[in-house]
Amino acid sequence: MPGALHLLAPIEQGVQGLRLQMAQHRWGLFGVLLLVALQPVVSMKFVSWAAGIVGVPVLPFLGCVALGHGKRVWLLALLIRLVGERAEQPMHRYIEWIGWILLALLGLLSAWWFWRH
Repeated sequence: MPGALHLLAPIEQGVQGLRLQMAQHRWGLFGVLLLVALQPVVSMKFVSWAAGIVGVPVLPFLGCVALGHGKRVWLLALLIRLVGERAEQPMHRYIEWIGWILLALLGLLSAWWFWRH
């Protein structure tokens, strides 16, 4: 594969550009990581590889993944704690809708906060 080495310089240049953008927009990066972890479309394995290549700090990355993937578990646990075990079966049926509604409310609240500040 001697001919494949000509791609190394552009790849390294692209990674360096992503690292620079990550350093400049750190909170935006964590927001994107959290949103990626919340949705089931993009494989988290792909996101993990990309985050490792670019050099995302491990603890914030793990926090975003825990929040994103734990959405269903944490939400169920909170609702069962607040409402009680008798509501467990209906919550299992509607938990995705409840999660998306709460996520939309969180997004609206965040947008309002950023707009005000």
